[in-house]
Amino acid sequence: MPPFCLKGSFLPTFNFFTSNLSINLHDKKSEALLHSLALETIVDRYPMDTWLHIYTDDTAQEDCFAGASFYCENLFEGFCAMCLIATNFEAEIEAVRQGTFYLSDTNIAYRYAVFLVDSQSMILSLCSTHCDSAQVEETKHRISELNCGGNHIPVDPQSLLHP
Repeated sequence: MPPFCLKGSFLPTFNFFTSNLSINLHDKKSEALLHSLALETIVDRYPMDTWLHIYTDDTAQEDCFAGASFYCENLFEGFCAMCLIATNFEAEIEAVRQGTFYLSDTNIAYRYAVFLVDSQSMILSLCSTHCDSAQVEETKHRISELNCGGNHIPVDPQSLLHP
């Protein structure tokens, strides 16, 4: 049976998972251990044999330009350089938006894909019902289109990697 798909404006499917990594006690755990635990959690929740992993990473460049990269192993990668007055938040939203275009155009058959991002504010914006940003709204729409195409595309916070 094909997935149920509403036409029009609706929120994309997002899954948020919490883990007992005791991140609030990060001073008692090494950063390497926290990083390792977070990666284990990602692999457990999204096994690489059934899920495409799309990673994003924002970068503050020395010349004060914002930017973000996106990457899906053996399929695609890219970098979004933004203007001087843009923020890394805007760059990471753009990286997810660009990633959705690559997912739409890929020749690889996939059922599940997950965006692994480290921007909590970006995730909250994508899940918000009230947003003034056309860029955020377009990104939500793109993810919704992919979900309506029979795919499941959650955005999962990778903030566990950054205590």
